[in-house]
Amino acid sequence: MRKVPLQPIYMIVTRKHSFAYIKDPIFHFSITIYLFNRFLLKPFMPVLSNFWHNYLNDLICIPFCLPIVLWITRKTGLRTHDDPPDIYELCFYFLIWSFMFERVGPVYGKYFNNPVGILGILPAMQLGLFLLDCIGIIRSI
Repeated sequence: MRKVPLQPIYMIVTRKHSFAYIKDPIFHFSITIYLFNRFLLKPFMPVLSNFWHNYLNDLICIPFCLPIVLWITRKTGLRTHDDPPDIYELCFYFLIWSFMFERVGPVYGKYFNNPVGILGILPAMQLGLFLLDCIGIIRSI
């Protein structure tokens, strides 16, 4: 029986494929979850748990918004490659969106349909970021 040599972990994780942007399956899954929640769960089941009403959109925020933003930055020339987003890009957009949703949105809420900063938004966005990063690493293997 022939033994297959194992690759070091750094070679597996650093292997990259081109990023599909708005054709990414995670992006399509996020759209499907959002539409299902928005048009089927919320209107017809108003007495759902806090998760479905408050935190689901925060959980899928980064998988939903990041491909759009990366596509725009690629088309405008601010992003110079088509690699999947690395941890620095993920954290950069996480910090920007966290600041906007927790600080700017509630202060200027009268202009944006009265959004309220909820302390659970950040953990939900962090979980979405973590899942997106884990799926990206698994898909690059």
